Amino acid sequence: MFLFFRMSVVLLILFGSTALAAAQERPLLKAGAASTNITPPLGSPIIGGFRPIPATHVHDDLFARCIVLDD
Repeated sequence: MFLFFRMSVVLLILFGSTALAAAQERPLLKAGAASTNITPPLGSPIIGGFRPIPATHVHDDLFARCIVLDD
């Protein structure tokens, strides 16, 4: 939930600055952001020990995030 709020604030600031830039006849700034859950499924091998063992539970979800800016 906090991640969504933080990304929303960043996008609001970027789009707000874009509106100001357009009003001043500057090049248009385009922005986009995405986030997705990439947590492996249960039973996937956990690599890094003496031998791989299957995952039995998820402690925290794993996310991939990206932001793209273009002028």
